Amino acid sequence: METPPPIIAPNKPSTGKVPPVSSSPFTKDIRRKKLRSWGITAVIAAFILSLLGLYLYTSGRSTILILDTSKDITITLNGQKAPTKLTNKGYEITVFAGSYRLQIAKTHYLPFVQDILLGRGQSLQVRPAYAFQPTSKQSEVATVDYVRPSVDEKSVFYLGDNRKTIYRMNISSQIRVPLTTTNLHGVSDVQWSSQPDVALITEADGVYLREIPTFNFTTQTLVKLGGPEIISPIWDPLNPERLAFAYFTAGGERSLVFSDKRLTKMDRKADLSAIPNPKLIWSPNDAYILLVARSSDPGLENLWVYTTADGTLKQLTTGGSILDASFSPDSGIILYESQSAGISVLGTMKPDGSGQKQLNVAGKVAQAAWKGSSGFYLPSQNSNAITSYGIDGTSKEVVFAFPTQLSIKGMFYFGTSKTLIFYTDSSLYTVGLAL
Repeated sequence: METPPPIIAPNKPSTGKVPPVSSSPFTKDIRRKKLRSWGITAVIAAFILSLLGLYLYTSGRSTILILDTSKDITITLNGQKAPTKLTNKGYEITVFAGSYRLQIAKTHYLPFVQDILLGRGQSLQVRPAYAFQPTSKQSEVATVDYVRPSVDEKSVFYLGDNRKTIYRMNISSQIRVPLTTTNLHGVSDVQWSSQPDVALITEADGVYLREIPTFNFTTQTLVKLGGPEIISPIWDPLNPERLAFAYFTAGGERSLVFSDKRLTKMDRKADLSAIPNPKLIWSPNDAYILLVARSSDPGLENLWVYTTADGTLKQLTTGGSILDASFSPDSGIILYESQSAGISVLGTMKPDGSGQKQLNVAGKVAQAAWKGSSGFYLPSQNSNAITSYGIDGTSKEVVFAFPTQLSIKGMFYFGTSKTLIFYTDSSLYTVGLAL
C-alpha cells in the first residue's frame, strides 16, 4: 500500500514580497506530476477508508436465525417489525449488538417471546416453541345426556330433545343425525356398543336393546331384555355380542352375569351379595370389570374388581366414599373419585389395588378425559380453561376463551385428531388441541 504524503505544515505569514515564478517547462511538468500523484493517493486513501468503514460496520453487526420456515409468522424486535431474509433454515435478521425482545406471532398459537443479548459480531439461533391457543366450537343442541364417543373417533352419540331422541353428531362438520324415530321415555342410562348404532337403553321399566340400521330407520328394533333386575348393563369392549351386568332378582340372587346381547344365554360369574347396587365399568382390554358400590351409607361405597381371566372378585378399597372410576386406555391405571369433606377428589391405583395415590386434584371422573395412559384433561375449577394432568403429578393449563364460565358435565378426547369433546346440560363443544 502506498504511503500517503506527509501533512504539509501551513505556510509562514507573508512578507509582502512575491517570490519569483519560474516559467520553465520542466518546473511545470514536475508540478503536474505532483498533483496527479496526490490525486491518486487521495483516491486510494478514500477507498481504503471506505473499506475500513465497511469492515467496522459489518463487524459490528450480529445475526439472529429463527429456525422456522412457516409463512404465517410475524417477527418483531422491541416492538418493531424486523427486516428478515428467508433461507432454507429459517428467517435471518441482521442487527447491531445490543439487547432485544424478540416476539414471533404465529397463527393459532400464543406469541413466542424471548429476551436476547447479542455481542458484537455474534450469531444466535432461536428455535421457537409455540403454545397452541385452541378455540372452541359450540353446537347448540337444547339438551345433552349420556354422551359416548364412536369407536372410529369421528362422532359422538348422545340423548337429546329432553331425553327423547338419540343422535349421532359428526365432530368435524357438527352435523346431527337423529337415530330414533319415536320418542323415548324415562331413560336413565345409555350404553353404546363398539358396533355402530347399537345401544342398551335403561328405562323405568327395564333394559332395552335398540339396533339402529343406518340404511333404514323404519326397521329399527327395540327388544326388551329384562326388568329392573338387570343393573348397570355394559358391553364387552372387544366383543359387541357380549354383555355383562349385575343380576339382582326379587328372589335374592345377586350375581355378575355374562350373556349374549339378547340374553338367550346367561353365564353367572361371581356372587355380588357384598356389593350394593353396583355400577360396572369394563376395562378397554376386557381383562377387568370394576364394580363401584352405590349406597346411602358412604361407608359401603367401595371399589371392587373382577378379573375375567381367573374369575376372581377382589375388594380394592375399604374406606368407603368411592363415587366413580375409569380405566386408562391401556387398562393399566384406574382413576377413581372419592369424596372428602363434601368435595370430590381424584386418585389413582393399579387394577390389583396396589400403588394407591391421591393426586390432590378436585374433580369428577366423568369430567376427566384420558389423553393417553400417562395423563388426562380436567376442567379447571374457577376459570374457562382445561388443565392437563399427568399421573406423575405434573399439570399444565390449556387456556381458551368462552363467552361465560361453563359447567362441564363430561369430556372425551380423540387422540387421532387431537380433539377434546365436552358438554354442558345444553351444548356440545369441540376444541382442537393441535393443528
